[in-house]
Amino acid sequence: MAKYTGSPWGQLRGKLSSAVGLTWKSVDGARMHVVPRNPGSISKHLASRDNCAVGVEFAPKQMNIRRAVFAMLGYTGRMNLKNWIHPIWEWYCDSHNKGITGINLLIKENARRLYNSFATNSKFTTTNLPTYTLMQVSTGDLEAASSLTSAVYAAGTVTFTWPTATYGNGTAGDEAYAAVYRIPSAADVADYKPYGWLYTPAFTGAPILRGAGTGTITIPAGLLAANLVAYIFFADSCANYSPSVSVQVT
Repeated sequence: MAKYTGSPWGQLRGKLSSAVGLTWKSVDGARMHVVPRNPGSISKHLASRDNCAVGVEFAPKQMNIRRAVFAMLGYTGRMNLKNWIHPIWEWYCDSHNKGITGINLLIKENARRLYNSFATNSKFTTTNLPTYTLMQVSTGDLEAASSLTSAVYAAGTVTFTWPTATYGNGTAGDEAYAAVYRIPSAADVADYKPYGWLYTPAFTGAPILRGAGTGTITIPAGLLAANLVAYIFFADSCANYSPSVSVQVT
């Protein structure tokens, strides 16, 4: 590191020719600008408050997975901006002064959940996929369900069942919401475009409340239950949402 006491421009900031200004322990200096040979080899360790992912490393062999997960989350968010991102994730960001957009928070929260869920770290394939039940489709401060007991798919209808007991700020009068994610097809994965689809229809009939413990939604017929993951979450009268819980559809 070159040390200097002054320059015609004052403190050197940023890059000037092949030099980069810096300050270390209150000493102004400069060093040569170096471009990493392989930026993808840089490791980044993430601490997780829910133990979903700890010590995630973005190594070169993980670049396909990293891109695929971001693509999947970004596509899902963009396709559901009005009916899902804005009322839930954007509301949470605004009410908590997060300084980030709703779709970016969605990607941030879910990317770390999905990275470490792959069976191997070599490639995103039809047999090496993330664990989609780790994904959260909702976030907030309202009490979540303790679990989603079951989600059964038949002839275009998914029947949800969940526990009704509450132990925090949730009440039986909270309105229930459901979503179903169709995981990417083999063709999507083979093309490195893991674009599944999130169905967020309303429950059939009158609004379903947490205390009901069951409800049905309609999604396209002809899908495979093994390719579907179901999510349940709630909202109170003040538009506070709960985190989602999920289960593999049967």
